[in-house]
Formats: sequence, structure tokens, C-alpha cells
Amino acid sequence: AEANEEKMRFFTNVSHEFRTPITLMLLSVEELLKDQKLSPESQRKIGLVHKNANRILKMVNELLDFRKIDFNKMKLQIAKVDMVKTVKDIVQSFGDIATKKHIDLRVKSNTKSILVPLDIQLFDKVLYNILANAFKFTQDYGFIYVQVNQIKDELVIEVEDSGVGMSKEDLSHVFEAFYQGNNKQINSSGLGLALCKEIVELHQGSIVLQSELRSGTTCKVSLPLTTNHEIEVVDYTVDNNIAKTYIANIPVENGMVIEQKEQFANKERSILVMEDNEDMLSFLTEQLGKTYEVFTANNGKDGFELAIQQVPDLIISDVFMPEADGLTTTKRLKEDLRTSHIPVVLLTARSSHEQRLEGLGTMADAYLTKPFNLEVLQATLHNMLSNRELLKQKFTSELPSSGNKEIGKIDKKFINDLASIVEANLANENLSVEEISVKIGLSRVQLYRKVKALLNSSVAEYILNRRLQKARYMLLNEPDLSIAEITFKTGFTSPNYFATVFKANYQCTPSDFRKNA
Repeated sequence: AEANEEKMRFFTNVSHEFRTPITLMLLSVEELLKDQKLSPESQRKIGLVHKNANRILKMVNELLDFRKIDFNKMKLQIAKVDMVKTVKDIVQSFGDIATKKHIDLRVKSNTKSILVPLDIQLFDKVLYNILANAFKFTQDYGFIYVQVNQIKDELVIEVEDSGVGMSKEDLSHVFEAFYQGNNKQINSSGLGLALCKEIVELHQGSIVLQSELRSGTTCKVSLPLTTNHEIEVVDYTVDNNIAKTYIANIPVENGMVIEQKEQFANKERSILVMEDNEDMLSFLTEQLGKTYEVFTANNGKDGFELAIQQVPDLIISDVFMPEADGLTTTKRLKEDLRTSHIPVVLLTARSSHEQRLEGLGTMADAYLTKPFNLEVLQATLHNMLSNRELLKQKFTSELPSSGNKEIGKIDKKFINDLASIVEANLANENLSVEEISVKIGLSRVQLYRKVKALLNSSVAEYILNRRLQKARYMLLNEPDLSIAEITFKTGFTSPNYFATVFKANYQCTPSDFRKNA
């Protein structure tokens, strides 16, 4: 008991220590937002701080409430509340977000009023959590239907959504504290639904979730209507500050990412960012978009497909993502010929030595922990791309088949296969990019981008360079061959064309080169 008391005291103290600086942050930010002189860009950035400070406050409050219940320290302040009116008021607080996401939000009841004995200051967190989850995982133009009914001697609240749903495995663990599901249909702190269950059971009620992957979710809460005590009736008023902390967790498409793609489409270098947190994705897109063309995906599955299509110069990926996580996606990227050459930077909140090793074990090129410094991230990206340039120069100054320890096995094999195909077809003056792409198993675009990334040249330039290297070798080592024979053995259409190209690269004609060798 003494150990439990000490544990409870620790969590209480920590929560209060967090609450004070968070409150100061929120108060200061709210004052800044009142400044009419702020530019729209400054307002947006300060708004982002405000939104995420509310998120932290919500998690701190949930942790404190959860521990109070866990250690039987939560004392219910029971009063009779009209739950039809209360539910409608709380649902109404989500009205703006429903409009922004074009979600059909409705509330229905089989009666005008249902008086229920409960602690509304505690129970409203159940409603906020359930609704926030429904909004968070329901895509734009979906629906969220809420029903508040009296069935015999029980209050029954059902929240049905058309969201992403969840697997049977996730459903079986959904009320466990800190459990994180594969598709994240769980509160981001890992406490939301566990706290809901504790609060509902404190009120002698039950909470049940029904869900199928890609088929939506229905949450059903049942509470008894009877009590053995005389209880006063109170009127519930929505606390806008509490509502804000829950709404802050709901992602809203604001068009920013799309705008960034268009705005920075002409940048020389491209980066793919895979991140399921919309705010983080927008922030990285905005900051990196000043230097690079940015492609974005909010899950590993879409990110992998986008990497295949666009073949970016570098990839940044979060570790925890729906559909496919960052570790799995990185491994796939590094094992696929089409993307194996692309450097990958992993971003994660996991910071232990073992977790870093796990990330690097997927062949990721760098591993940064959150919170990260933006300048460190930008320097990391710059250094990785600069090193890639040095590697390209090294390859173009030596025979590609000579091998290099600085690249992976898949890329070495690709370069050797490319060299072998071109070498075997040097005499074919009609050797084309299409023919090589078929032989090597890549599309024309994928072949071009991979050769450009590894060798800093187009496929046509690479073929020409190989022809010239071979011709130079023959001029030096095969004196019995005439210039005309060397011309056709290396795939040039005529001796005159061969002489012109050779002189442009070596500042002398083939004949002069042979004489002076």
C-alpha cells in the first residue's frame, strides 16, 4: 500500500509539474493569436503551437485521471444529468471540424430527455474521446451518427462512423492502456479508450466496440438509470477549453501539402516524406520545400508505391505508421532494385540503443529521434546528398564493374548488370534505352532515374561513355584494328561521327590519340 501511495504521489506531482508550463504556453500563445498585426504565416505557426500544447495537456490530464482510477483515488461527484441535451451539446462542439471535413454528423434520440445519475465532469471525457476517435479515423465526406436512447432501465449511447475500422487483433486489445494498434484506430497517447473503460465501469456501466477493417466502427456505451441515493439534477455546459484539447487531435486536410508540391515542383532534388501525423507532415513539407521538391505519403504502403513512381533522391520516414511501418517499408525499399539506391532517414520517438540498432538493421542510412532539431535534420540531408554526389563522381571516373564498398549489394549488381548488357551490345548501333530496360527489368523512367542517381548521367550518356572507353582501349591495345573497324565494333554509325565525338571528349582525333599513345 505504501509503494502504491508513493507511485500515486509521483504521477500526481509529475502531472502537475507538466500542467504549469503547458498552461503558461497556452496563455502566452492565446495572447499572441489576438495580435491583429500577425501575418497569416505567423498565425498559422503559432496556431500549430497552440494545437499541440492542447494535445499535451489532454495526455497529461488523461494520465492523471487514469492513475487516480487505477489507485482508487477517484471520488465520483454524482448528479442527475439530462444526457440527451448533454450529448447534443458535446456533439455540437465538433460542428466546425465536421464542416471542415465534410462529415455528415447527426444525433438522434427516442426521447426528449433521459436523466442519468453520473459524474458528468468525468463522464464527458468518455464522450469526447469516442467522438474524437471517430473524427480522427473517418475520412472526408464520411459520416458519424450518434444515438442516445433509453432502453428499459439503461441509457444507451451509440457512435457509428464510416472510418477505417480495425482488425480483429487490434479490437481484442483496444481497451488496454498504451496499446498501439497496427492502423492506429486508438488514441495517440494509448490511454484514451482505456480511460473510457475505467470511467464507464466506475459508473457500473459497460462499453463495447464493434469494428471491421475498412468498414467503420461502432462504440456502444450503456449506463444504469437507477441509484439508491437522492441526487440533485444539474445542467451540463460544454467547456470549450476541454473540447479544444480533444479536437486538437483530429487531423484536417488544409491543402498545404498539395500547395507545397506545386510550389516546389521545379527544384533539382526531390525528397519523399512518409509521416502519418498531418501536422508534422505539413511542417516538414513546408520547411524542406524551400530547398527540395517534396512528395508526401501518410502511410508506408502509399509511400513505397510513391517511391517506385517518383524515385526521389532521398526518403524521410516515420517509424510508426499505418498500413506498413517505417522499418518494414525501409527494408522493402532497400531490397527492391528500383529503389535500393535511395538513402533513407528514419524519424522516431523511440530512442533506446536497441531500437536505433533495429532501425539501422533495416539498412536505413540515418536514424533521428524526436524531438529533432530542424538544422540537424537539414544538415543530415545535405551531407547525405553531398556524399551521394561524391559517389557518383567516383563511379564516373572508373569502370562501373570495378566494385565499390560504399554502396549496397543490390546496387552493385545493378551496375554490373548494366555494364554487362551494354558491353555485350556495344557493336549494335541501334542499342536503345527501351532494350536495356527490358533486359534489366525496369521501366524506362525507373532505369533513367536509377542510372542518374548512381552514375550522374542519362542512360544514353552512359552508353556513349562506354563506347568511348572501349574505343580508347582498342586504340591503345589493338594496333591491328583500323579506325573504321573500331568505329563499327563500338557501335558508332560512321568514322566521321566517331572522330567528332572522340575529339569532343579527349581533345584529339582517334588517329592522333593512337600516334601519341
